[in-house]
Amino acid sequence: MITKKPAIPLSVIGGFLGSGKTTLINNLLRETDGRRLTILVNDFGDINIDADLVAAHDGRTLQLSNGCICCTIGDSLSRSLMEIAAMPESPEHVVIEASGVADPGRIAQIGLAGGAYSLQAVCVLADAANLPTHAADRYMGDTVIHQLKRADFIALNKCDLVDEADRTQLYARLTDWGITCPVLETTQGQVPLSLLLEPRERESPENLEEHHHDSHAERLRSWSLSTDTPLNRTAFEAALEDIKGRALRAKGLLRFSDAPHHLEVLQLVGRRYELSPVREAEGEEASRLVVITAGDVELPASLRDFFPK
Repeated sequence: MITKKPAIPLSVIGGFLGSGKTTLINNLLRETDGRRLTILVNDFGDINIDADLVAAHDGRTLQLSNGCICCTIGDSLSRSLMEIAAMPESPEHVVIEASGVADPGRIAQIGLAGGAYSLQAVCVLADAANLPTHAADRYMGDTVIHQLKRADFIALNKCDLVDEADRTQLYARLTDWGITCPVLETTQGQVPLSLLLEPRERESPENLEEHHHDSHAERLRSWSLSTDTPLNRTAFEAALEDIKGRALRAKGLLRFSDAPHHLEVLQLVGRRYELSPVREAEGEEASRLVVITAGDVELPASLRDFFPK
């Protein structure tokens, strides 16, 4: 009997020319946290990798001593993805760097074709210092705005180059363009791995504990919640609607009252989420939820009420 491989998690990094995508890729390769990543890039020449990390290089594929692999996309993204999916040992995560003029949403659709991959996140970078100019460009402005609309979350990069008044105007422009996904302010492409790959579950989450992280250039809040009471599915999904567009990322292991003996995994990125069964619950196992937001975002009461102190 042929056993079907589990779907490989897939993330897409998009953004207009000069927004900082390659810098973000360099950061990922330095901070893999022990994960075996395969990263599809447009050009090896832009990737800054120390020579002693390169285990093998054949012109199209770059193997690193930390277990990561970089491949140039070449003529066919679909073929590259098929070759990766057919590898005897699948990577733990595949990251695609879209070209500066590509539609990251379309790239994600190509990745999902065939069922070998599951989409985790579409992150689109925007150059805070030049976004208004790019969006007003006679020829490329529509492309820039369309890229932003395809994002699960936007990394507003190079925020060190603009003042608070300029950032306020940028948010107003995003609203004018009809963009409602979460926005993360950052510099030097320092987007945490947890947003691109997967937030870590805490070993013993407390009922409601707020954590502040200022380790990069962004302000984040990570909320850990748990409850022993099975959740009402309809009410909980209604509460998720209240955090879509507010939360950058959320992951949970949840027990619902209509199936109290089973646990389901919640994956939420930006305005997209999915719930899927994972295993049987061990007794009256607690539901656990981790939500990552920007520093000035509060969790709505509709969600917090499920996890009372």
